[in-house]
Order: sequence, then structure tokens, then C-alpha cells
Amino acid sequence: MSTNIGSWYTNGTALLSEADKAGTPLLFIQETNVSLVGTGSFDNTCKRYGWQLVHVPPPDKHKRGGVAILAKTPCVLQKMFEYSSGTGQAVAVEVLGFQRKFHALSIYRHQSDDEDFTFMQNVGLFLERNHGHEWVIGMDGNSNMHSGPIPDFFSNFAGLCTVVARHTRNPIDAIWHSPGLQPFGSEELPGVSDHTIASCSFQMAALGRGCPQWRMAQTRKFQTPPENFSETDKAQLWQENAKSEDQWLEALKSVNDAWTMWSADCEAYLVKIGCLTSRRPERALGSPVSVVSGTHRIAAAQSADERRLRRYIRRLDEARFLQLQGRLVPSQLKKNISRTPKTEEEQWEVRNEAWGRMRDLAQARLRKLLEQEQAANLSKWKQRMHDVSQACQWLRRDCSPPMVLQDMEGRVMTSRAQCATALKTFWTSIFGTQSDAVNLQAFMQFYRQDLPGPEEPPELPPLDSQKLWKTLRTMKGKAWP
Repeated sequence: MSTNIGSWYTNGTALLSEADKAGTPLLFIQETNVSLVGTGSFDNTCKRYGWQLVHVPPPDKHKRGGVAILAKTPCVLQKMFEYSSGTGQAVAVEVLGFQRKFHALSIYRHQSDDEDFTFMQNVGLFLERNHGHEWVIGMDGNSNMHSGPIPDFFSNFAGLCTVVARHTRNPIDAIWHSPGLQPFGSEELPGVSDHTIASCSFQMAALGRGCPQWRMAQTRKFQTPPENFSETDKAQLWQENAKSEDQWLEALKSVNDAWTMWSADCEAYLVKIGCLTSRRPERALGSPVSVVSGTHRIAAAQSADERRLRRYIRRLDEARFLQLQGRLVPSQLKKNISRTPKTEEEQWEVRNEAWGRMRDLAQARLRKLLEQEQAANLSKWKQRMHDVSQACQWLRRDCSPPMVLQDMEGRVMTSRAQCATALKTFWTSIFGTQSDAVNLQAFMQFYRQDLPGPEEPPELPPLDSQKLWKTLRTMKGKAWP
């Protein structure tokens, strides 16, 4: 999709919503009207919606302009070229994460320069230097896309115009592409500004992630304990679940063994009195934090509440589709929908099986949740900006780098899960325990001069209950170990 947005601050989130509905993985934007100082906020908003941003602001903050290219995760953009002057702006990237690599450019030419097309020479030089690579260009040239200087320029590169967009009635926006790319669908859509949207589809599917995302292993969940346990009963349950005195004295020889035993006794006791659920956890309380492979794909930068709500909306979409097709909604799907926490108004609609109405209410809840998260993040940001060093650091920052990795065989990966797996495979051969691993004794002998010598461990005072309780009180409200 390519469009002149008029202003990112006015129409940005509406455009991202339209792109999400259309399932667009790549978005070309012209006339962002975002200055260099505002690029950080621009990048944060795109990241929150799951997009990677490459942006070139106008050279004068008081003049309209600016171009951007956005890619949906797990696709990745690598900036290759940028140009910014009073006549217009352009940015070129290499797009990774599809079945084939290609170049993408977003171009904006100012309307005030009706006869000046020398700005396009810089784009021509980039295409000549990268001859042989496929390319797609989304542009607002403020010139007719059917005849005139712009079509004449692209004829030098055998460029094809698949779809145009309009400002009022004038076809001044378009998507151009190299002849090696075969489009299978294009359309002109209503825009979010006074320009329509040019949309085109190419036969290049995004590569699968290959494996689920990683997530943090969960401990037992806390719950409200019953009130039928007296202090005597609690003391009796502790005596029944705690290890014996001999076992505890043996464990005290190692601080790790003592911590593990004490944590296990506390967890078993809390389960008995009903403070913790009895469901088997993924890791024990007090154990080191670990990650596990998720059972499903997890979108980046989404909270648990947002993921739960989006899953609920997808189930409502499925139920509504079946209902419109005149087919029965499976009972298991109804159970999954009914189990999801919802408002009283949604509870009423469940009984009427008004899936469309429920979806509208859920979408409203999602928008409210995103607005609350945005307001909270904005409040934290404002607090940070009161610190001069934090404010200067934020002003100097650039757009966040993408997640991309190339392995020894030349394969390019853009999924975090794939990158983590590839890094583990590579470094295991060096630091792991495989047969081809580096010999630890030879490693220590070679780097002996660079490593510090052994030191006697410091003598620490004994750990008593008062010191432990004081330390735990200081950790109130902080993350668990």
C-alpha cells in the first residue's frame, strides 16, 4: 500500500488500522510531516503496532514533506539510500523476510516544483547502481502518472505502473515496479487523507517463522486462600511439609541447596493452605528465571491482556463467519468464547449469540486498552524527559535496529525465534558439550594470562531470619528472583 498521508499526527493510526485490516506487510508513506526530533515518537508508535519504520524527514521542519517505509513483523528493512532536499525526499531499503529479496523506495516530490524533475536523477542513480535487483516504488510525484516526465523517467528502467492513486481527481500517486515482479491484484482504495490509497499484491509470500516465540516460564499462580485454616492448622501443615532438622542442617552446607530446599518447603506449604494453585508449574518458586517455547505464535511487543483480547476477537470472527454461512457454530468454540472475561453487555450478547455486536464491543475494549497503554507509556516518557541526560539521549536516538541474522550458509532470518535457535546452534559448538566442542583445558591454557587468578571466597556473616526478613521487605513490589 502507498499513500500520501497528509500528516502522520492526524492520520497515522487510522492508516495502520487500514493496513492491518488489509493484511498489508509493506507500507509506503509520503508527506509524513514528522521532523527529525519527532522521529523517535514516530518509531515508538509504529513499534507498538508491530511495524518497523525507516523514515527520512524533510530538511526544514517548517516545510511539508518526509517519506517512510513500514514493514510488518517478521519482515525486516535495511536502509540503503536516502535523499532529502527542498525539492523532495526519497528513501530506499532492502526488504528481507519474503521468499525473495527486493528493493523498496518511497518518494515524495514537492508540488511547488512543477517543472523541476532533477530530483529524480538521484533515484535513477540508485536504480542503475543496483541493476539486476527487483524493485517496488510507492510515490507521490505531484505529476501525472499516465503521461509526462514521471512515466518517461521509469521507461528508462522498463518500470511498470500497476495502480495509481489520486489527489481529488488527479492521478499523481502510484506504485511502480520492475518487470521481473508479477502483480496478481491491484486496486485504488479510499484514503485516510485527501489522497486515495494505491494497493498492489505481488506473488511473494512472507517466510514462515519456523518455530514458536519464546516466553518466560510460569510459576504457580496466587489465589485467595480459604479462611477455614486456624493458626494451629497452619503450624501443623508446616511441620508436615517442611524437611526434617537433619536434612536442613545437611542442606546448609551449600547456600544453593539451602535456598532450593527452603523454597520447595514454602511452595508445598502455600499449596496446602490454598495460597497457590495446585496445577503443576513450569518452574518452581525461587528457581532461576527460564524461557520455554510457546505453544503458539506470540506477536511482538504485546501484553498478555492484549493477546488475550485479540484471540477473543479472532474467535468472534470465526463464529460470525460460520453464522453468516448458515452453518452451526461448534460447541467448543462457544465454550472458548464464553470462558473469556467480558463486560456485562457482552455477557448479554453471548446469550443472544450476537457475534457481530460482541465483536464491535470487543474492538472498542481493545482500542481503550491500547489508549490506556499509550497514555501510561507517555506518562513514563514525560517523567524520563525531566532528566536532562535522558532527554538528550532520547533526542540523539535513531530508529530501533531490526532483528535480522545471516547464518554461515547465507540464509537470512528475520524471526526472533529463528535467530535465537540459529545462535544457540552456532555457539553450542564452541561453548557446548558436543563432540566437536572446543577443548576447555586447551582454552584455559591458551588464555591463562588474560584471565584473573583464583581468589579465596570472602567470609560472609551467617544468614539469620532478621536479616532475611529485612531484605525481603526491601524487595516488596519488585520482580521475583
